[in-house]
Amino acid sequence: MTMTDFDKQLQEILDRNRIFKKEPMSKHTSLKVGGEADYFVKIIDCIELKMF
Repeated sequence: MTMTDFDKQLQEILDRNRIFKKEPMSKHTSLKVGGEADYFVKIIDCIELKMF
């Protein structure tokens, strides 16, 4: 699998263990519904959130 420029940029900012591709959103919603997200990123604090 080749990394896209977007993948490379994300990994420069965040630890790769916090970046998920094709993540089922049902894992993250209270009703356990939702399709796949192209990218799901776990944000730790407000400073990280501002970067995005």
